[in-house]
Amino acid sequence: MGNSMKAAVVHELGKPLGLEEVPVPQPNENQVLVRIAATGICHTDLHAAKGDCPVKPQTPFIPGHEGVGTVAAVGRAARGVKEGDRVGIPWLHTARGHCPHSRTGWETLSGAHGALVTAESPKAFEQAFDRLRSRGTMALVGLPPGKMSPPIFDMVLKRITSRGSIFGTRQDLDEALAFAGSGSVSAHFSWNSLESLNDIFARMEDGKIDGRIVANLQ
Repeated sequence: MGNSMKAAVVHELGKPLGLEEVPVPQPNENQVLVRIAATGICHTDLHAAKGDCPVKPQTPFIPGHEGVGTVAAVGRAARGVKEGDRVGIPWLHTARGHCPHSRTGWETLSGAHGALVTAESPKAFEQAFDRLRSRGTMALVGLPPGKMSPPIFDMVLKRITSRGSIFGTRQDLDEALAFAGSGSVSAHFSWNSLESLNDIFARMEDGKIDGRIVANLQ
């Protein structure tokens, strides 16, 4: 692997990303370096690039959390992978694995039942709520911009529970890869180039993307 890599970089929140060559990071003793072959382009990446969330990312930064590729280097204390392994990368940055949440498979503090809302549209939240039975639970995963006013009157009468669900635990990833490997699910996606990222973000904001767009980095 060379000393530089191609990346889409956010230099200013809300502005077009710059496609440029940046230094290849070196893994510390507990990390591995992955040569990315392709990566999904998620609405969360758009949120980060625009600075939609209350906690703003520090610029410059490189978005992306759905990469697949090959292990190029392994830190001396890293376990479970070796150079040349083909791997996928979830959004979860780190988890100690020792706290009660980690030991029970809830390291992202999730726990959803009932209606699962993954879309970015406020309309999706309204539809999910309308379809809940009494004492149902609505799990919120999507991150629509701005604020929403829940129907408090109906929530009280129907005894609805609304919960945030930060997804992407290690168990989630293991199960997702097992589903994909067994052919149990069919992913709806299309290929595109990293050079098209700003156009993809524009289409994403306009709701014109069907399925997932994956950037081909090879």
